[in-house]
Amino acid sequence: MQAVLKGIVFIGILKAASSLQCYHCYSYESFHECDNNKELKSCEIGAMQRCSKVTYDLPIGKVYRKECIDLAYCKDNDRYCRQVTNGSDDCEVHCCKDDKCNAGSKVSSGVLCACALLMGFLIRMIL
Repeated sequence: MQAVLKGIVFIGILKAASSLQCYHCYSYESFHECDNNKELKSCEIGAMQRCSKVTYDLPIGKVYRKECIDLAYCKDNDRYCRQVTNGSDDCEVHCCKDDKCNAGSKVSSGVLCACALLMGFLIRMIL
């Protein structure tokens, strides 16, 4: 009996450790408003393989959403958009694959590097 209990605990820990963690929220105003009520959730193993930030139009307004999403929808955004909007043209799906990667808008290191290079070039031209 103790071995069974240890096995269940081990499987639970293993599942939690290997599950992708994504923020989940929903808003009709903005991603900023969505972030005010976001929750960190573990995605289902297998089905929900990516984190996402999604915007789309509904008759009642624009929707801002963060959630776990199936990899198939990341590869075929139109399929997801057709499913949730019944054909709205204004629908964007952004997927990422790391824990908490749909947290917010962060300036990427590539953008920072490009800005630093540009600043260095401009300073060199002036001096």
